[in-house]
Amino acid sequence: MNNDANEVPLLVYLNKNDPGFDVKMKLINETKPFTKFRVVDNLEEKVMSEFLSWMRFVEYEGDMALLYLAKNEAINDHQKKRAANKGMQDSDDSDDVDL
Repeated sequence: MNNDANEVPLLVYLNKNDPGFDVKMKLINETKPFTKFRVVDNLEEKVMSEFLSWMRFVEYEGDMALLYLAKNEAINDHQKKRAANKGMQDSDDSDDVDL
């Protein structure tokens, strides 16, 4: 339990027999139908949230159009955050006064 290297490498594949396989491959924009994770024993680690998100995606059997909508929403949110961060950096730069 006190081993810092307590992790397991896992390859998690999309199921080629999944009716949504082609859509999922387009959504992840990859040529390989798998992702590798180094799973650890702490659910608070970032890798674990990424792993669980991937598992939800792999196992999703619902309306594929909802996946497209979710991806677009995530992209829009990311772009807004990036623009807001850039705006904050620009305003910090404008506060500088040369003496």
